[in-house]
Amino acid sequence: MRNVLRKIDDNQPLDYLSELRPVTIVFVNMQFEENANTHHLCKAVQDANSMITGTILPLGGKINKVFMFDKGCTFLCIFGLPGDKQADESTNALDSAHKIHAFCSTALMKVKIVSIGVTGGPVFCGVVGHRVRHEYTVIGRKVNLAARLMMFYPGLVSCDALTYSKSKLPPYFFEELPFVEMKGVVNPGTVYQFLGITEKTIVAMELTKINAWQNFFAVRTLMAMFLGVDVCKTYDARQYILLSKLRGVIEEQYLCLFNNLFHVKFPTSEVVSQMDNDRKNKEIEIMLLKILVNAAEKEVLIFAIDEAQFIDKASWDFLDNLLKRVPIFVVMALSPINIKGRLLCSSAAQILNSPNTTFVQLRELTPSVIIQKACQDLGVVSITRELETFLIQRSHGNPFYCEELLRNLHLNHVLQFHVLEEDEEKEDEWDSLFTTTVLKTQASKIFEEETESYICTVRQNVKLTTIMLPPTLKDLGLVISNRLKQEEAVMHCKIMEFCTPLLQEAAYELWLKNQKKALHLKCASYLKWLAHRCKCCGEGDFIPYHRYAVDGMLQKLDTQVYKAKNIKENSLNEAAVILVSETLKKLEASYQEGAENQEKKDELSPSSYKTGFSQKGEKTAYSMFFNAGHPSLTALMESSGDTLAEWKDSRIKKRQLTRGDTLRSTFILQDSFRAEDTELEFLKRMDEIILLTGMGKKRIKTLGSQDCECKEIVESVTVPLYQHCLALGDHGPAFYYLMESASAYVNLSNNYMAFTYLNTAESLLRSLEYKHKVISRFEESILYSLKGEVCYNMGQITLAKKLMKKALSLLKRSFPITIVGAFFMSMVETSKHLSHQKKQTLWQLHSGREKRLAALFQQGHCLSLLWQLYSLDVARTSKKFSRLAALMQVNCAEESQDESQIISSYMDFSLCCQMMGCQHEWMKYELMAIKRSSHLQVVGEGLLTIAKLALSLAYMKICLGNMPLAIQLGYRAHELCEQLKKPNLDCTVLHDLFKALFLSTRYQDSVQVLSWLEELAIRDDNVIGQSLFISACLNVILYAGFSFKPFQYCQDFILANETNCILMSQNNIMLGLYSSLAIWFARLQHWDKFIVPFEKARRLVRRTSASLCANHGFCKLVECESLLLRKYIEERPDKVREMRNRITKEWWFTGRNPMEDFWLKTVPDFPVWNVKMTAQEMGAFHKNMYLLKVPELDINNPFPESTIEE
Repeated sequence: MRNVLRKIDDNQPLDYLSELRPVTIVFVNMQFEENANTHHLCKAVQDANSMITGTILPLGGKINKVFMFDKGCTFLCIFGLPGDKQADESTNALDSAHKIHAFCSTALMKVKIVSIGVTGGPVFCGVVGHRVRHEYTVIGRKVNLAARLMMFYPGLVSCDALTYSKSKLPPYFFEELPFVEMKGVVNPGTVYQFLGITEKTIVAMELTKINAWQNFFAVRTLMAMFLGVDVCKTYDARQYILLSKLRGVIEEQYLCLFNNLFHVKFPTSEVVSQMDNDRKNKEIEIMLLKILVNAAEKEVLIFAIDEAQFIDKASWDFLDNLLKRVPIFVVMALSPINIKGRLLCSSAAQILNSPNTTFVQLRELTPSVIIQKACQDLGVVSITRELETFLIQRSHGNPFYCEELLRNLHLNHVLQFHVLEEDEEKEDEWDSLFTTTVLKTQASKIFEEETESYICTVRQNVKLTTIMLPPTLKDLGLVISNRLKQEEAVMHCKIMEFCTPLLQEAAYELWLKNQKKALHLKCASYLKWLAHRCKCCGEGDFIPYHRYAVDGMLQKLDTQVYKAKNIKENSLNEAAVILVSETLKKLEASYQEGAENQEKKDELSPSSYKTGFSQKGEKTAYSMFFNAGHPSLTALMESSGDTLAEWKDSRIKKRQLTRGDTLRSTFILQDSFRAEDTELEFLKRMDEIILLTGMGKKRIKTLGSQDCECKEIVESVTVPLYQHCLALGDHGPAFYYLMESASAYVNLSNNYMAFTYLNTAESLLRSLEYKHKVISRFEESILYSLKGEVCYNMGQITLAKKLMKKALSLLKRSFPITIVGAFFMSMVETSKHLSHQKKQTLWQLHSGREKRLAALFQQGHCLSLLWQLYSLDVARTSKKFSRLAALMQVNCAEESQDESQIISSYMDFSLCCQMMGCQHEWMKYELMAIKRSSHLQVVGEGLLTIAKLALSLAYMKICLGNMPLAIQLGYRAHELCEQLKKPNLDCTVLHDLFKALFLSTRYQDSVQVLSWLEELAIRDDNVIGQSLFISACLNVILYAGFSFKPFQYCQDFILANETNCILMSQNNIMLGLYSSLAIWFARLQHWDKFIVPFEKARRLVRRTSASLCANHGFCKLVECESLLLRKYIEERPDKVREMRNRITKEWWFTGRNPMEDFWLKTVPDFPVWNVKMTAQEMGAFHKNMYLLKVPELDINNPFPESTIEE
């Protein structure tokens, strides 16, 4: 009661002392003999009070009342009052009750019957009675039940079912009592008698706190389970099993040593009767070891022990000896010792510190596993998304918390179960986005034998957000809060949050309604100044210009006030950014002057394109980009077997014009030369950026350089802000912060959490009566665009396109549906783009610039994803839609006049043109993007744009065969991505970097990059990153002559993930994976295994794009075809010779003259397709198809030397 008195002394209002609190009630009743006098009664009550106080006080119990009435003396004891909560409260109460019962029954005079009732559950704890007779007590149903148990089960220690289950004691400590009708109690449930530790049987191997003081308990239980005698109820059954299993292993004269160990009655032999106790214990251990040694010779033995911190000392000694002598595996679940408050013995320390011991820290369950567990516990194939969100947020990844939450919902009749009909399986794709991905395979395994499957839903008009914690979890939260010392209760740090699960929920439920409202208001007022991206990412909204587009948010989130508070802190950072930007601008200006002079010289001597640069000229050109002592110059020159200068020289020779070249090819060639020089300059600028911002290998510490903190901000600021606003009934800001949280999680590659908050936002939107007055069309468009982005990341291409078009329509930017509409829209967008190009310096936005920018940024983002979605489509018209979306993105970016957006749109359009084969536009926009990058600030969004630009350039250089430059760009892009914490982008960078290194035969470097990719993909559970890693491993196996991962590992991954919806949408990756498997089996002549992956790859060919990954997969498929052709040649050589003799007689197959002559002769005679073509007519058709695929082939000279003039 001291904690309650302390609150009164602190002048806290008495109302704050009242609460609904889970406690454990112990009613002790002593009935005296009729001849007991006053002296006897006083002495017995005083001794009982002293004993009870000494027993329960160390365990967190308090005596609340002592009163006498006609049925004796009664003590009301309470466990779990404020400040006294403990984890094993029910166990302590039962143990104390057993000791009190034993003492009062035997040690007190004139006591006839001692009865104790123990119950647990939520009761009212607080001040009751008249103001002049206030008392602090407990009132409730559980208090009444404990009193009734005490009276209706005399002479026993009785308890209710909740106390029985919460104590977690073995069942043999209890005995079920017959049902008795009790006055004032309806449906009391099962009542148990607590027997204490006098009655024992063999139980399952989950240790409890009491077992730690029972000698040899753990080993005895393990061996009983191993020998199969733990389930036997009679002595004869146990003896029969022991005789049948130990015959030939243990001599019968020694079996009597097992009498006390396994509760059997073998006759005592003369040899054993002469042994003392120490000798008997030693012989028992020797016999147990002999049994296990004999068993280990036949099969592998694995012992599993839960709650291993409760193993007794004798069992630890035996296990230490066992592990040294017998080849056996022991798996233990061990809680941290400091939490349980016990020190391990020397044998336990030796086992745990042994080099043969492997520690695996059990972390919280991932959201997908929580859903699987919930479905398994409920026996269903699917649960509603509201229930998913509830379990993920409330369980904190703890399986026990998940079970308790489900049990509480079931007991309160919140859950409903329905038979899954066949038409219900085709539910909305968005609702089943993660459920389908995670559960379909698991559900099919669990329910494959059942005829009916069930789904679990939540009862109508039930809001899971308002459901309070179950009593068991609330108990744990209160226990944790009581353990905290006063100086540990609040940590003095920059970001304050509850570090322990359940502590926040338990504390929140203790506060009054007015307290909660005041708390939400204060927290929202404080946190709103921190709701932005971190300094490393630019400190803007997670959705660009979001606050400007939402009415009322700008006034509530006045950034000027916040900036004034931190102006001193940010001034140095801003100075550093300005210094870096000005330095780069000066370097850019000096280069432009040199470039202009060089262009003038080139115009005066156009023949330089034909003859190439001299060696001296090359050195002069490179000196413009690299200082003599610059570290990047040495790295670049040593990047491969050939220097970049040599590579450039070879490229110039290859590009020398021939007599038949056209004027258009000359212009493209000149563009290529300028592009190379510009890319080298960009490479140098990246070196300067990395050096100046402290992101290089030296890690030079400069002002403003720090790690990304966006993940911490979204978890501790934006998500709590949404909860505070929702609790205050402010739905507009709540929706605003929900969108910010979802966008932040998408940027952090956490699609599931984004999916969760988008579902919450959609539910909030539907619940609003006048949503058009609260939520703007712009925010609705954000909802749909984020849903589309999550679908894109999860491989739902069709749904993603639908959602993106919906978002664009809400932004008043319609996208055509038909090919005719796309044609006319392309003309309009092309005209608009040319207008922007001509009026770049005069183009200005009207008033309300930030609000317009928010819409333009959102339109550009939707269009960027839309062109990528259409590039994955297999339809022939998709290319036109893809190019249109990319062009519309360029127009949006140019209208916004934001450099980052313009550069990103140029690179996207360049990549789109590259996939369509439009080389002129591809090179043009690549060059424009590089030139624009010189105007970017090297902080936040600017750095991310530079990293994406470097990635795109590296990819395009690989496509062009410029491996040295691609390698240098890849390394720098990787450094930027690592600093910016962009794991998805970094996976793509590392894969492209590996590809460039591997094709350059730099195997040592490529393996190092491959190890980085593996670590990154597995750490973030990125299935696309893992598939890229497996693809790279297969390339190493097939073409490098060694293996980074065994082939079986790669095959297992492909077979396990080929039905993953994310990978199923990545046709380019899957083509390469299936083709690699087919090549491996074909080389090993395993044609029965070859056919399955080969057919899967062949079906994917028509569904791939023109990307580099798809081309690599197609080349592997061609190799498969070649290996299959060789097999056919080896099996049917007669047919091959006949076919060769027939084909060599054809003039078009053996031609030696230039192919143009053949085409001039052939084109006028192209056969016209006819449904009823004869075999002879089809011959001409095949001839022309051959000429179309293979322009020239001379079988007598398959590799002629080039006759093209230099």
